[in-house]
Order: sequence, then structure tokens, then C-alpha cells
Amino acid sequence: LGRCIVDKLLLPNDIGVNEVAAECVNIIISQCGFAALGLGSVKYEVFKMVSSIESLLCDTMTAPVNELSLDNCIPLLRSLSLSMGYGIYTTPSWKNVTALKLDPSGSISKILD
Repeated sequence: LGRCIVDKLLLPNDIGVNEVAAECVNIIISQCGFAALGLGSVKYEVFKMVSSIESLLCDTMTAPVNELSLDNCIPLLRSLSLSMGYGIYTTPSWKNVTALKLDPSGSISKILD
């Protein structure tokens, strides 16, 4: 099921600020799990997608304070939180960060700066 969600829903679309896609990532991580590891696996594809959101968020927040736009940051933060288990339309999961082995320290440090 996870492979089908990735192939049919996530890869053809940019999940950057798409809440439904972010919720699908939550479903994959929290409900389907990861059967395989390595290049091309569901875990690899999901990690790559979530990492790209976090990287884009970090890049967006490195702008000077007077140029920083919350309109650009909020959708990325929302998408990242939904992917990592916040869940509005899906069951919330507090285990997603651990299951994906994502290190969110880059975005957290940018938020705290």
C-alpha cells in the first residue's frame, strides 16, 4: 500500500505545501510502515520528500529578518508537521520522526534563531 501511495499520489505531485500529500506521508509512516530499506524503497522516497520540505524551510528562514515572510514559512511548517504525524485528516502519530530517522535540528535551530 505504501508503494502505491508513493507511486500514484506522491511522486507525480510536489508535496511541498500540499496538505493531502503530507497526510499521505503520515499514513505511509504510521500505518503502512517500511518493509524495505535502501535506494528506491518507500522509506527512501518518503525520507527524500520530507527532507526536501525541511531543506526548503531552512532556506526560506535564512532570509534576513526584514525580508522573512511568514506566508512562505507557514505552509512549509504545516506540511512538515502533517508529514511527521500531526494529523488533521489522519490519525496523529508521535512516532513518525523516530520511524523515519529524520533529524529536524536544522529547521528547529532556524525557528529558534
